[in-house]
Amino acid sequence: MPEGNSSLPVRVPLSIHVTMARIGHILLVFLSTLALAPAATLEYQNVIEADPVRVMVYLETLCPDSINFVVNQLVPAQDSLTDIMAVNITAYGFASDQPSGDGYVFECQHGPGECKGNMIVACAKKYLDHETYVDFTLCLMSGFYPPIEGEKCAERVEAEWQPIDNCSQSVEGEQLLHEAGLEQGLLDPRPDWMPWIILNDVFTQENQHDAQEDLIELVCRSYQGEKPEACPAETKL
Repeated sequence: MPEGNSSLPVRVPLSIHVTMARIGHILLVFLSTLALAPAATLEYQNVIEADPVRVMVYLETLCPDSINFVVNQLVPAQDSLTDIMAVNITAYGFASDQPSGDGYVFECQHGPGECKGNMIVACAKKYLDHETYVDFTLCLMSGFYPPIEGEKCAERVEAEWQPIDNCSQSVEGEQLLHEAGLEQGLLDPRPDWMPWIILNDVFTQENQHDAQEDLIELVCRSYQGEKPEACPAETKL
């Protein structure tokens, strides 16, 4: 436009008005999408990143029902659902103890061998990291006679056996097993069966029954995130 004619009115073609309106609409939609995206992403993360199902097991190392549960339910579940399940195991059961010097003497439901096995589990819990401790205990309970399986299981999980063995033959082991009994004694309701199985810090008779029938199905049903392939199809509905 020549200098000096700036005061003249300028006609803007209608097509430009329409194009600008369309651009404005597209920009508004884009900004709205950005505003909603964080909420959608958060919702997705909440589904995918759900907390693992906490499975607490109280057992006795020579109890046939405890061994059956570990071998037929807990080991397969740990193998296939390790990403959505957090296991903790305490071995004490229907035992009793009395102070003796700096330590304790124990009576266990299935005899002195069970006290020995329970003490090995208590010592392993102290001397191994949690994941290795769980694998060690599952190995121990799956062996021919748990009280004598410690060295073999330590080798299997690539752990040092000597500190656990020394602990299980000392006052330290007695104190650790006594502490396991105190922990079990705080449970409400108090166990009247071994194994005693608690999901997500809450005991129910229904979960106790279902865990011994099909722990994989129970854990998958209880998990709030996206189910892994190992979960039965009916739990994914």
